[in-house]
Amino acid sequence: MNRRSAIWIWLALVTPAVLATLHVSALAPLVRQSVTLAFQPHEGHAYRAEFPRTHPWFFEPDIRVFEDGRALPFPALPLRDTVVRDGAGRFHIEPGLIFLSASDNSDPRSNGRVYTLSQPWALPRAAIVVWPIALLATIWIAVARRRELIAWNRRAGFSSAAILLLTLVAASRAWFFLDYPIAGIYPDSGTYYRVAEQIGVGAWPNFGNRPPIYPLFLRMIYAIDDRAIAVAAAQTMLSILGGLLLVYAVYCWRPALGLAAGAVVGMFLCGYYPFEYDTAILSESVYTSGLTIAFGSLLVGLRRSDRRWLTLSSSAMALAILTRPAGMFLVGTYLIVGTFLFWRRRPAALKAAFLAPFPVLLLLMSAYNYRVVGVFAPTTWGEANFAVATQLSWQTDPAYPPPINEAITRIHDIIYERMARLGKDPAVLETSWDPDVLGPVFLESFNITALDIALTMGGRYETGSRAWIRRIGIDAIRKRPMRYVKFVYAMLRLYFRPSGDYDFRSKMQSLAETYYVQRSFSASRGDALVTRLGKEFADASAPPGVVIMNNDPAARIEPSERIVVEPTTLWRIYDVTLRLRKLIFQLQIWPIALAVGLVASALLVVRTRARHDAAFALFIVAISAVGASLVVSLVEYSQPRYSYPMEWTYGVAVVLLPLLWINAAPPAAADAQ
Repeated sequence: MNRRSAIWIWLALVTPAVLATLHVSALAPLVRQSVTLAFQPHEGHAYRAEFPRTHPWFFEPDIRVFEDGRALPFPALPLRDTVVRDGAGRFHIEPGLIFLSASDNSDPRSNGRVYTLSQPWALPRAAIVVWPIALLATIWIAVARRRELIAWNRRAGFSSAAILLLTLVAASRAWFFLDYPIAGIYPDSGTYYRVAEQIGVGAWPNFGNRPPIYPLFLRMIYAIDDRAIAVAAAQTMLSILGGLLLVYAVYCWRPALGLAAGAVVGMFLCGYYPFEYDTAILSESVYTSGLTIAFGSLLVGLRRSDRRWLTLSSSAMALAILTRPAGMFLVGTYLIVGTFLFWRRRPAALKAAFLAPFPVLLLLMSAYNYRVVGVFAPTTWGEANFAVATQLSWQTDPAYPPPINEAITRIHDIIYERMARLGKDPAVLETSWDPDVLGPVFLESFNITALDIALTMGGRYETGSRAWIRRIGIDAIRKRPMRYVKFVYAMLRLYFRPSGDYDFRSKMQSLAETYYVQRSFSASRGDALVTRLGKEFADASAPPGVVIMNNDPAARIEPSERIVVEPTTLWRIYDVTLRLRKLIFQLQIWPIALAVGLVASALLVVRTRARHDAAFALFIVAISAVGASLVVSLVEYSQPRYSYPMEWTYGVAVVLLPLLWINAAPPAAADAQ
């Protein structure tokens, strides 16, 4: 079969699936049906009517309701109780049922008006076959024309991969920036913003708690555009840059793998947590970008034996640590790569290019901290994390001074009283190994009130409390070792559990209530720092697609009931990417694949005496992911905000796996640089 015939057959088999997807996602419904509604009484202002039920594979059906041909004034509501209570044209839809109130709360059965409902026509159940047919057709043409596809991918491998990544990110983020530009501002945001302001007036901030890179980043962005949404845009662009660098790195090792790298890295960026932290005033996004830039440039530098890329990698590793202390696992990465360069007898200039920047930057930061807070260390926050990880096991000791024992008793009382109030049983720490049972109990140790006590016992935190926290925490582990082992075990299990994907509109509802109902950033709240941080939301109106059903901040209403974020066309495009990611990436097989890649690459590195460069490339990615998990799980509760920054390694490890069967050593000419 010639190429033209194959393409036409493929298009004929794929087009029905494309049209069906456009229909069920309501991006472009093929056929709509209009139904005249006949009502029965329900309760309050609500009346009930049945209508033909759409098939459950509809993403979020585009259902429109009219009163005498005019659209009702409110969007569909999540709860029928709101329709019952408030009426005035509100309505709620369930499968095959609508609960509706007339615009003037009259009886729709007798007010002389006609109520109609318009929705996409339900596809027959048999239509589901169009998707597997399209998948099989795509596999068929890929196999049949594999030589042409491989040749094309070699010619345009990186450009096509970059376009794929950019398309995925645009599909998942465009609706946020164009329809609902509501950047996330949280309690921790103020601590970074305060340091950024101190930098602006020439003060010497304490970088022991909040390392310098993110406040400096904020200062740079605010110098250009003093709005939170500008920070969200800059962080998104930085995430894209890091993602493209990872894709380019894979492309450098094997051009044929570039498109696969574009797919997995693009889908990583489409995830809920990259989305949340890219659009929030928090350091997680910049930290994650630092990691992707560090590893992307490392893989390019190793492949090409290029001093510039290795210098960038070493610098980015240090800057990642100076963004979030969780990056301390990169010390292990740095040492392994340095050992590899010496073992392979790389040129002195190449070794110096990688080995010099990392310690220089960390030593400079340590010297600054010694000058400002009296501690020669790149960060002083490690003991604070160690405190919350071990507080459940702290015990008084006759060897401690009375004030220290009093502080331990207060911390114990605060944590255990809260657990009793919430009905959590600390006995499970001795009886269970189930991480889902242990996790909620360990979470109670992360208590800010208890931590504040720990941070002040023995004097100033940097020069007094840190030493006491280390001593008490180590004593607690020595006395109850299995409890700490369970903590680390439970945190590792949580760390490698794929983070969930949710409709980001739920986050928008929460933020919209904070900004536009509670008015948390208005000057009347009395907090000058918070007012400066969120000034763009102080007196602003909600975006047009955000419908506020109740403006009374005192009313006890769930955000999902108070705020309705309408599904725009751009949101529906995002919804397609969300469902695709859920279908493919919400599987435990991805962390398992990382483990397979680690074991396989480690065995090959050992067997070849580190002469297989591609095996080492995969090994350093996989072992670094394990190192990151250990650093977090030893001292932190492994919630997704701590695990997502390295989730890109799952997909990249899978893409790099075929290199284990390919001799991918750098060219001899490159070795001579």
